[in-house]
Amino acid sequence: MTGATGNNGTGTGYESWEMMYRIDSSPVGLLAVPWVDFLDYTCRWAYGSAGSGMVKTNMTYGMHYSNRSPAHRLKYDPTQPWDYLKQNQITGQFMFMCYDFVSAMNSSEYVSLDCNGFGTVLSQAMASQGVASETMGHYFYQDGTGYIDFVTNRLCRAGQDSTITSYYVPLNFTHHTMTCMEYARYDASSSYLYKLDGSIHKNPVAGWLMPDYFYNLPSVGLVAYPLLSPVWLTLVNRTCTVIK
Repeated sequence: MTGATGNNGTGTGYESWEMMYRIDSSPVGLLAVPWVDFLDYTCRWAYGSAGSGMVKTNMTYGMHYSNRSPAHRLKYDPTQPWDYLKQNQITGQFMFMCYDFVSAMNSSEYVSLDCNGFGTVLSQAMASQGVASETMGHYFYQDGTGYIDFVTNRLCRAGQDSTITSYYVPLNFTHHTMTCMEYARYDASSSYLYKLDGSIHKNPVAGWLMPDYFYNLPSVGLVAYPLLSPVWLTLVNRTCTVIK
């Protein structure tokens, strides 16, 4: 609000204004009634998008690079606790802690998320622009052993400079959670050094298809080394049904 010096809002020099958000399509899911503080970030991340295809890619890249939000950025930390994705121990429902997330973003230069946080926030960010998706944890199960860890190809975590090749390192995962649409995968947590064809990528994953995204060995995709057979890829749905 603006007005003449000393104006208390009752004089003719008083002007009022409202914040307006331009979104690509009507929000869906938990964001069907949008949280405007969340839109402050999702509209920045997906800025310039037209159509769902651009929203998916631009939102993934924009979240990874904290597009148009230089003072309030995201970092990927695989050891970070599930601060903004909670599970009700009675009902089993997953909850997106939107208020806590936005409050942390507004008050911090950097907010750290693990892959579950990135997958959840990206899925809800897309929903705020009319794109429906799921949040899925990807695990490997080996007969006679149970769930097993795996080593990734070279990744650069969000919050680091993805143009610097030395920042790309293998990571040891127990699982990896991503935003999913049928066979397509979107991962804002990391930049990948290589595309699936082996050429340099240095950007996050947007729309890469399973199973090539996981199994395109030996130097590209997510998994760096062949896993001893028989190994089964197990998906765990962590899509939020409650927002708080």
